Amino acid sequence: PGGGRVGQRARGPVCVRAGGGSGKTRAVADRIACAVATGVGRPERIRAVTLTTRAAGELRGFRFRSHVHQG
Repeated sequence: PGGGRVGQRARGPVCVRAGGGSGKTRAVADRIACAVATGVGRPERIRAVTLTTRAAGELRGFRFRSHVHQG
């Protein structure tokens, strides 16, 4: 499960709504990494908002640099 249509949006804001355990946090992290890697997004202009402390911690802990360099 996960990603689905989240990664398909090329530009602009996105709102991800899905049930628990569906991969929302990972999908958002992947989208951020892809936007930065392709030059579509600049890290200082990206904001990710979560509704739980757990999801915020997951995003903080995600290794964007290693993910971006994987291509």
